[in-house]
Amino acid sequence: MDIDIKAGTITFRVLYHGPEGATKFLNLRGLQSSAAVCEDLCVLHADGDRVMTLAMGGDEIPPLLGLRVAFDAVAAPGATASRAIERMLVLAADAVVFLPDRRLPAGSESRRALVRLSRGLSAAGNSAGDIPLLIQNYEDESSPLERRHLDAHTAALEPVFVSVPGDTPEAAEMVFRQAREAVLHRVSDMGAVCGIAAAREALARRVSDREAALSAVAEPAEESWSTAALWAMLGAMAAAAVVSWLL
Repeated sequence: MDIDIKAGTITFRVLYHGPEGATKFLNLRGLQSSAAVCEDLCVLHADGDRVMTLAMGGDEIPPLLGLRVAFDAVAAPGATASRAIERMLVLAADAVVFLPDRRLPAGSESRRALVRLSRGLSAAGNSAGDIPLLIQNYEDESSPLERRHLDAHTAALEPVFVSVPGDTPEAAEMVFRQAREAVLHRVSDMGAVCGIAAAREALARRVSDREAALSAVAEPAEESWSTAALWAMLGAMAAAAVVSWLL
């Protein structure tokens, strides 16, 4: 997420993640067609990867911690050419919607992608309840991805399974809103427990912690420019001057 205290805004990001054959970009196009969204999809091409983002706004959301709230939806490529790009996206996420391969929801590709995601979330310092993780299935699937398919590492993150009737704008918006409400509830609870000032300070401190953690990870030189470009794009979308932090 991004915090801009001077502007009085806080921007959260919902990451759509999954293997090739999942409907990540289709979900963002469904969100774009929603009456509440009038923004264009923004696409970044870097090192053979394509990352799609959509500013969802948040005019209808009450202020949180005394700040105006906005949300972005971000779709990760099915198979990233750059490890740094995938790491950036996980670090920037405040909630994750995992979409299995539409053709083989419980197949090996879907399960491997989910394991990779869950390990990335854990490597970023998350444990159960730290970040909302939703697994989206479709009601017309004969063999959906189910809890029995999860490895112990993924199950420990306590993902929530969501079933939708199809690839419709209404279904995409329903899942996005569920992820959004989970994020808002978590931060609201933080404010209730700590107080507004302390919660703001904690969020700002974690932004710095994430920046330091990112800097400590060695990256191949050829990946550094695409990493910087992705951070710049994400920051520009939120009109903030700080790097993203994983809630």
